[in-house]
Amino acid sequence: MQFVRFASFASVTALALAAVHPAVAHAEEGAAAADSAAADESAPGDIVVTGSALRGKETINERRKGLGVVDSISQDDTGDLADETLAEALIRLPGVNDMQTLYGEQTAKYMSIRGISPDLNFVSFDGIGMFSASNDGAGSRRVDLALIPTQVAQTTQVFKTFTADIDGGVIGGATNIVPYSALDGENQWNLSVRAQYRPSSTDVYAGNSLGDYVDTPWGGTVKGLLVRKFGAEDQFGVVVSGVFTQESWGASKPNINARTYLNAAGRTAAEDLSDWNGNAAMPNRVRTLNYTKFRRLFGGYLGLEYRAAPNLTLSASAFAYKQVEDQTLNDYRVDSIASPVYESKTVARMKIGVIRPFVNYDHFSTQFRGGILKGKWGIDAATTFEVRGGYGLSRFRNADLGVGYTYSPTNDFVTFDMTQSRPTFTFSNPADMINIANFSGFSAIDIYNDTDFESFEGRADLRHNYSGDSLGFGFAAGFDGRTVDAVRDIKNITYNTPTGKLGALGFVPDNISFGFPYPTVHVDLAGFNGQVKPGLTVNNATSLSASYASDYGYRETILAGYASAMYATDTLRVIGGVRLEDVDFRAKVPQRVGTVYNGTLGVYDGGYRYALPSASLTYDLSPELRLRAAYSKSLGRPAFSDIAQAELVNNESLTITKGNPDLKPRKANNFDLAVEQYFNGGNGLVSLTGFYKKIDDEIFELRTQQDRGGVVYDVTMPLNATSASLKGLEFQVMDNAIAWLPNPFKDKLGVSFNVARMWAHMSYISAGNTIERDNLLFQPDWVINASMFYKLPGDGEVRLAYRWADKNLNTVSAQPYADYVLKARGQMDASLRLPITPNLIVKLEANNLLGNDYSMMHGYYSERYTLTQDRKFFLEIVLKH
Repeated sequence: MQFVRFASFASVTALALAAVHPAVAHAEEGAAAADSAAADESAPGDIVVTGSALRGKETINERRKGLGVVDSISQDDTGDLADETLAEALIRLPGVNDMQTLYGEQTAKYMSIRGISPDLNFVSFDGIGMFSASNDGAGSRRVDLALIPTQVAQTTQVFKTFTADIDGGVIGGATNIVPYSALDGENQWNLSVRAQYRPSSTDVYAGNSLGDYVDTPWGGTVKGLLVRKFGAEDQFGVVVSGVFTQESWGASKPNINARTYLNAAGRTAAEDLSDWNGNAAMPNRVRTLNYTKFRRLFGGYLGLEYRAAPNLTLSASAFAYKQVEDQTLNDYRVDSIASPVYESKTVARMKIGVIRPFVNYDHFSTQFRGGILKGKWGIDAATTFEVRGGYGLSRFRNADLGVGYTYSPTNDFVTFDMTQSRPTFTFSNPADMINIANFSGFSAIDIYNDTDFESFEGRADLRHNYSGDSLGFGFAAGFDGRTVDAVRDIKNITYNTPTGKLGALGFVPDNISFGFPYPTVHVDLAGFNGQVKPGLTVNNATSLSASYASDYGYRETILAGYASAMYATDTLRVIGGVRLEDVDFRAKVPQRVGTVYNGTLGVYDGGYRYALPSASLTYDLSPELRLRAAYSKSLGRPAFSDIAQAELVNNESLTITKGNPDLKPRKANNFDLAVEQYFNGGNGLVSLTGFYKKIDDEIFELRTQQDRGGVVYDVTMPLNATSASLKGLEFQVMDNAIAWLPNPFKDKLGVSFNVARMWAHMSYISAGNTIERDNLLFQPDWVINASMFYKLPGDGEVRLAYRWADKNLNTVSAQPYADYVLKARGQMDASLRLPITPNLIVKLEANNLLGNDYSMMHGYYSERYTLTQDRKFFLEIVLKH
């Protein structure tokens, strides 16, 4: 299968590279047809484009007219992107990768840009900042773009160089979602119905699933878009879009966790392994996690526009999206494995300390809603003044109901073979490990999570002769004010230990989980809730302490002003500016009193003020060959919970997280240099971009391990590194209609290929020692995308796409051998577009054709766990006008 992946990728790459060479060689011949008006698709001689060709051409146009380095994605004529969500679509862009922590995450959610953590990117909707309470209300700055359906955005821009008008809290990239405008576009509507078939890649028992989960491979989506202007002079406009989607699936995650290195005396080796005996490190935990998942997403967008005068436009928009998920997790843990007796350097027999079957049910509800009021006044032909005010609310709710049972065997053993990167294991007495009579009550905990992120923002922008086609002197100036309130309220109900045996509430399904070749014990949660829980008493002291420990409050107020000047000729554009930002915050952090949290809060006030200069230069060597250079200074603000969170214990993921009120913001100096060659009448682009980022006070999460009652927890705490740097190259080539090919491929075959290579360095102090690392959190060394499409008669299309991301760091440990590293992964997708009539289109799509899973490594050599990923197939019927 590895050969198949390589061969498929190589074929697409070869086509991409073959396409560009002769086109570039003859670029000057097409210069007259591809001048600054190349974006006009109605120009004589242009080919009418749809689908991938239209998206590709608009991406090129956005890049060309941008004041800096900007990549973008856009809708096609049916209101579709090639992927289901904005998150999945954005990872097709150069240097953009999704962040996967694999704690139940099945799809792309958070975007890493140029190897920079999603917490250091800025996301806005129509220029107004977005904040996300998802991810368990963890208080991060990453935005869950899996909650945003594709049809709300006409274009989504990713700015990689920063001018003074862009928010200062961005190091990787600034993403702006641009909704449709009726007054600035054409009347259109479309309605689509999509059926999804998702055959399970693993055998997951679903009989004790709670909530709305349905054991079916079928799901579906209905979505629509209306863009319409009306009135006697077309002075009114309305944009309406809506979506409803639903699906169920199962997934398995076998987990062989923790690694213990020993010295010659059989004790734990020194942290630097200076006295390591050379034998393979052995785990102290093996478990299997089996998920059944249900997801329902629904919501919509409404935009109203009014042209009150030829030079004055007013608009109001509102949007609301909600995602509801039901997740049942059957977790079978074999823990406290110890006392290895080595049969060879890589094989050891170890005694099992405790076996614990758990079941957890989560009812997740994630909402994002808000509204924007905007006015745009054209003072004269070259001057505009724009004001906007925005409100946003991101709300996360979760009811987490869990129970566990326990058994401490006296003479059960496990033998691990660590020879290969994926460890294997055998149990000495598997029948004893699933004997229901052995198990007694261990724990019962219910957790209710209410988290709200609420933001208010107002901004004003004045621009004079300040755009990608302006000549002469121009300027821009503006003001931005924003307040964000983040509040998490946790209610923890810890019951006193259930007495008695598991009994009739326990059962052993006949399925064998992926990566765990033994039957396991399951617990009937519905039966427990109905029969046992009503008789349990609550440990009030533990419940209150855990509840208070998980709460936090954070308010951040940012006031910013900027000014920027531009001078442009036919071949040269120079921009210089400065942004002044004043940040104040107040964090309310739970305080431990003795050994418990009792509601006492510590209040931490802080803030910082910075001047953030920026400068850029664009020079056209010819009408089709462009050089860009840019410098900017920017900030990486600490996540809310980096400052405001007390110690938080998660017994499912076996993690403990702590905040750090003393964190300083990161400060980055960003340098970019790019060369861009446009060709084929605006249908083609070749670009090479180099970038360098020098980051002071980089924030990372240092992970250590702590034993609590025989269970090893990963303890993480954010710290400032002494320094960090990142440099990289981005290369892309696109040709949406290759003109030099023979028939029947001439002007019908299109290709796109991009590759990003990144190098990083970070140094930090741990236990008094300076540690040097050659990577940053969530930073892959390579990100590669390739796609090829062929235009069929009647605006049809067949498309094949492949993306590959190198391994990347998910946690930073005191020593690299204990890091958690996401394994390199590729994915192949395909689609077929068949127009039945000009207004009726049928689409067939397939995602993850090769069935690639996600795997997390313990260090860079040994697999920690794998989360199965299904193939998905779609049939979509689209009506459009």
